[in-house]
Amino acid sequence: MNSLHMFAAAYAVLGLPVFPLKRAGKMPATRNGFKNASTNEDQVALWFRGAANIGIACTPESGLFLVDVDQKNGGLETFALLEAELGAFPATPCVLTPGGGFHLYVIHPQDGRGNESKDGSGIDLRGAGYGVAPPSVHPNGGVYQFTHGRSFQDICLAELPASWLSRLRGNPSRSVSAAQDSSNFGERASKAVDDTPRRRATVSAMLAHISPDCSYDHYRNIVWAILSLGWADCRDLARAWATGAAHRFDEGSFQAVTATYDVSRSPSLGSIHYFAKQGGWS
Repeated sequence: MNSLHMFAAAYAVLGLPVFPLKRAGKMPATRNGFKNASTNEDQVALWFRGAANIGIACTPESGLFLVDVDQKNGGLETFALLEAELGAFPATPCVLTPGGGFHLYVIHPQDGRGNESKDGSGIDLRGAGYGVAPPSVHPNGGVYQFTHGRSFQDICLAELPASWLSRLRGNPSRSVSAAQDSSNFGERASKAVDDTPRRRATVSAMLAHISPDCSYDHYRNIVWAILSLGWADCRDLARAWATGAAHRFDEGSFQAVTATYDVSRSPSLGSIHYFAKQGGWS
């Protein structure tokens, strides 16, 4: 039994309906995709004899609902802004994606609405679809993995607070100014951050809670986020953080990452904030 089969079988035992995705991909490998999802042991064994990725159905029937925060579209910054306004997102199973974002699984709200995507927010909702589950392999070669202590076995599904659901759904009661702030947050965060002693102390404290001994994608995104601060010595600050995992990422790796930095599309302070919170910073 390979690791993907073992995980798929474990999800099924927990009552989470699974189905196969194409190898190292996100597309369904069955005719009806997530509608074929099952917890049947024999069916799961048949599907995952090879190296199929794992899809988990997020539907009213499965009871799962997915909040998909996408790094490349400003999702981390939007999420940080929402937490500042609404309070911390409840502790719930969380998957780090190889693209630098994360998936939050919560109890399905059973509100009769399905998948939704808000242009410019970087956050998608999946209430009639599926999520890609660990340890599936992303097309870029990275592996989906749970945040420490946040797997389906470690923690129960949280209920999504009404305030969060309302804002994520784009409730009309949301003010125009708030909507504009959210849509522009990624752009604002990509500009230089004020260099003050207090801000430096906060950033240093956050970085102390983010281990550089991580995946290459995570390492790259944090280095880019540090560079996005725009401080005169941000490159030295990034190098100081990166040397904590010199056994994995040498100076050549650091130079390669910094050489490809592009302020218009890179993570920003919101990324540092989010991953620091995952590491215990508060």
